[in-house]
Amino acid sequence: MLLTELSMLKCHKKEKVKYFNQQFTTILNKFPVDVTLDYSITIDYYTRSLPQDIVMFIKHEAKPTVFENFSTMLAVEKDLLSIGALEHESQDEAKPPP
Repeated sequence: MLLTELSMLKCHKKEKVKYFNQQFTTILNKFPVDVTLDYSITIDYYTRSLPQDIVMFIKHEAKPTVFENFSTMLAVEKDLLSIGALEHESQDEAKPPP
């Protein structure tokens, strides 16, 4: 049941990674203490849940634990937001004044 819940979890493009990470961690914490998932399986579920245009950054880093991947994903999201803001500013500057 919990593996199904993990496999159905998806991070939407407009969703904040912080909130998605909290949902993912909540599901992981539901597993009984005596059940341990291999790190590679956990990371695989995590990366499958992410948008495809972002997941390449996570796979490129190849962090050994899901929590290190959380940190990488937060940094990637922050960088992408910064790039988007810079592109928006440059488009505004390129517009001729009315």
